[in-house]
Amino acid sequence: MRLGFFASSTDAIAAHIANIASQRGHICRFFPLQEMGAGSKIAFDGVTWTFDDDEINRCDAFVLRRHPAAFIPAAPDGAQTIRVDDAWRLSLHQQERYQLGQSCIMHMEALGKPVVNPMREGGVFDYKALQLAAFQQAGLPIPSTCITNDVVTA
Repeated sequence: MRLGFFASSTDAIAAHIANIASQRGHICRFFPLQEMGAGSKIAFDGVTWTFDDDEINRCDAFVLRRHPAAFIPAAPDGAQTIRVDDAWRLSLHQQERYQLGQSCIMHMEALGKPVVNPMREGGVFDYKALQLAAFQQAGLPIPSTCITNDVVTA
């Protein structure tokens, strides 16, 4: 079996699981999607996902240790300040990387590939309002809560 890890090879838990799987004859590949901002390349041609020229689709199953998160916009290396329009472009670029990484994981799930810690099931907890709705639907008691972007309402 070819086992893919959406994690860094320096992640101690992922490395431990990969070591055990390798001892049992499985081929283990690491796809640290969070490193896309550091120059790693992910690509999708409509059929095949690749990460640094390694085909993600070739894996039979996956372990999701760390899904890609939105990056915090920062000034380019060495810069002390950044113009507003440059910050907007950088933020947009980073948001696109984030969505591309998450799309890859969700596509593997949609293809029916087994995923430990599936993103589709855990993604609800990335959004506060959706989290509250899920808790309410599950019948958990919810304290009086208001999530808003309106200062007056808050």
